[in-house]
Parts: sequence; C-alpha cells; structure tokens
Amino acid sequence: MEHIFSIHTTQQPHNMQSLTIFINNSPLILADYTLPLSLPAIEYQRHTSLLAIIASLEQGDTKGLIIYAKNFNFLVENLFSLYKIQTAAGGLVFNPEGKILAMQRRGFWDLPKGKAEKGESIQQTAVREVQEETGIQNIDLQKFICTTYHSFMQAHKNRRVLKISHWYQMYSSDTQLIPQTEEDIEALEWLSPQDFLNKTPLYGNIKAVVQPFL
Repeated sequence: MEHIFSIHTTQQPHNMQSLTIFINNSPLILADYTLPLSLPAIEYQRHTSLLAIIASLEQGDTKGLIIYAKNFNFLVENLFSLYKIQTAAGGLVFNPEGKILAMQRRGFWDLPKGKAEKGESIQQTAVREVQEETGIQNIDLQKFICTTYHSFMQAHKNRRVLKISHWYQMYSSDTQLIPQTEEDIEALEWLSPQDFLNKTPLYGNIKAVVQPFL
C-alpha cells in the first residue's frame, strides 16, 4: 500500500526552519520552533519514536502533528534513517493553451514521474519519464520547480521507501497522448491548474507542485 510522504523545507526568518510531510495526506510538520497552528505539538527528544508517529499517520489514527526540536538537522536525519532512499524526477507539462498534463493512476490524480536510471541526469530522468508515461515526445525542458518526497511500503521486503522526486516545468505542443498502462496509468487529460487542484482524490505532494502556477 502506497503512502503519501511529501517534504517541503522552508527557511523562516531568523534562521528558523520547518519541513512539512504528508503521510496519507495528513501533515507531519517538523520544525525548530513552535508553530501557531491548530495541530497538536510535541517536543522531539531522544526517546521520541518517529516510527510510531509515522505508523499512526499511515493507519489514519493521527490526523496531523507538529514535532519541534532545537536541533532541526538531527530530527530530519533520524526521520530519513527510517527509509530506503530512491531518486526520481517528473514534469509539469504545459500546452499552448496553458493547460497542464494530468493523469489518473490507481484512482488518484497525479503527474508523470519515475525512478532515475543509472547514468542519467535528473533532467534526463524527468524528460524520459514524461515521454514514457504520456506518449508525448517533443518536450521543451524549462525551469526547476521543487522537490517533493513520498513514501511507500515494499511489502516483499517489509521496508519503507522514501522517493525523492525533482520536478521541472515543461512545454509541449504534442497532442497525441498514450497512457502507459503497464504503470497503471488509466487516463491522461489536459486541465487548467485550478481544475486539476479541484480534482479528488489528489496527493498532497502533487498539490505542492501545481499551486505556484495558479
């Protein structure tokens, strides 16, 4: 079963930092200061079980939580140590009408992305994955957008994987769309950014890629 796990690091005034994680679309916010949000907050200490917190979010028992610690890097490093790390890349593809290329995968609305292959640059991975998953071939790679993180469970190895996805803005005037069915892509559609964000269900980390273009 796949779990949403998206991380967005924000540098706050006076060197304060925060990092928002979506696990099953519930926010887990890591910070080095307390945040004025309507979520329960705990101070991270050495005996705090991050694994238990993650499991609670995965199971839907916890709807959101803030964890704060003076040593922000220590907190983040301990979180990452619970995962096998994978690198991936994808694209937010615009057409001449200003619409973006959206897909439905396993019932969720999503954007094309995939795992990096050996010897590829991140940019090459992003373009290749868009080509493979959508069928469009003529792609103008433009600017870097952001990096998101999501996790999924590898049941046969009984481990969690943290996939780090690098997102790029792209442009294409191609019109023929061919969903990669072997990757469980059910449909492809051009949508305005707002129409895409109005779709449900939609992963929290995918929202973060599109929201800057409203």
